[in-house]
Amino acid sequence: QSNALLWLANTDQSTRDFDQPMFAQRYALTVFYLSTSTLGDWVDSMDWLNTRLHECDWGLITCDIIAKERRVREIRIIQHGLQGSLPPEIGILTHLKQLALNGNGLEGSLPNAVGSLTSL
Repeated sequence: QSNALLWLANTDQSTRDFDQPMFAQRYALTVFYLSTSTLGDWVDSMDWLNTRLHECDWGLITCDIIAKERRVREIRIIQHGLQGSLPPEIGILTHLKQLALNGNGLEGSLPNAVGSLTSL
């Protein structure tokens, strides 16, 4: 989590207002990436952590517009070599309806925060 905050504060120029609801969404996705990336860095071909793009334009993410904001509806990363475990910050993505991560090397149990995703 601290690495995600450091990246957002020092590298990512698109999110400067830490009180914005969209900061939380970008933070959750950044933690997800940092928790599941490997030496293969699947992000390179998917534009994840591309500071010039809205996080909804990062690859393998689908968003809806809700109350004039782009909110993550789906993360679909199948057979991309993800490793590690699903971080509890995934629960921040309250509009998430589909999370497809099969065919990867994720380990551990689902975080309790997944239970709060009532649309999943």
